[in-house]
Amino acid sequence: MKHGEKESRLATCAIATCPPNELMAKIHHRMRVILAPGVSDRWLDPTASEAELRELLVPLLPENWTPTKFPRSSTRQRMTRLSV
Repeated sequence: MKHGEKESRLATCAIATCPPNELMAKIHHRMRVILAPGVSDRWLDPTASEAELRELLVPLLPENWTPTKFPRSSTRQRMTRLSV
């Protein structure tokens, strides 16, 4: 990205979504894409085709999930923790 005469980088972020797996379908019609184990190199490969990358945008099977417990907190507390 060019700003005036200087060239600079623009930091961006995106959250890819897909149809839900059987666990998430109970609470929502979409879910975040969670890459399956072992495919991160393929996802980051700049030579990967669009078709190859689209194959990775699928719901993660429930058996590949690792349960995690987060402490209950208010939205304000969560937003404060996320703010840097």
